[in-house]
Amino acid sequence: MSAPRRPARDGSGAHPLALDEQLWDGEMRGCIVDGVPVLLAKIEGRVCAYLDACAHLGARLSDGVLEGTVVTCRAHHWQYDLRTGAGVNPTSVRLRPLPCAVADGKVIVDVAGARPSEARIVGPVLLRSAAARAIAAAICAANDGAEVESRGAYLRIHARSPCIVTREAIATQLGGDFAFPGDLETAMPSYRGHLTLTDEGARWD
Repeated sequence: MSAPRRPARDGSGAHPLALDEQLWDGEMRGCIVDGVPVLLAKIEGRVCAYLDACAHLGARLSDGVLEGTVVTCRAHHWQYDLRTGAGVNPTSVRLRPLPCAVADGKVIVDVAGARPSEARIVGPVLLRSAAARAIAAAICAANDGAEVESRGAYLRIHARSPCIVTREAIATQLGGDFAFPGDLETAMPSYRGHLTLTDEGARWD
């Protein structure tokens, strides 16, 4: 079955993404609507839609494997039950649902609330450590208005999109070597926004 075409904009956040009769039970697919990645699935006869991003590092879940009701992310094998969006492994996370309905045989998904905006708040969640403090300091130095929230074992970074940091800046704050992307992935169990990683830096949009 071919992937759904990018729907035409109608001035609202609601878009027809597929014909209900063409979305098979136990099938999932991904598409981009107004810059928003959407995971569309039919599970046990019910159509559902989620933001197409793993809660870990934002990998597209539509590139993963769906077995029964559970989708497994291809990147680090995090799992979610698509009946509810709840995390299976780990259980502490949840997918972001998108309003979804079937009307006149068409699957309609509303992405208005998930569209990127200039005021969008993004940033990493870091396991408290020397590396986390260095990452937080480097981000705050490079992004005006960025704030660090202490949450016990975690540090949450709140910054306006886009939020950027370089490997060199973190290494300077740390006073030692810092490798991308491995050291960042180790320190960062989750984040907000869309993450772009290179060998020399990271950007959250």
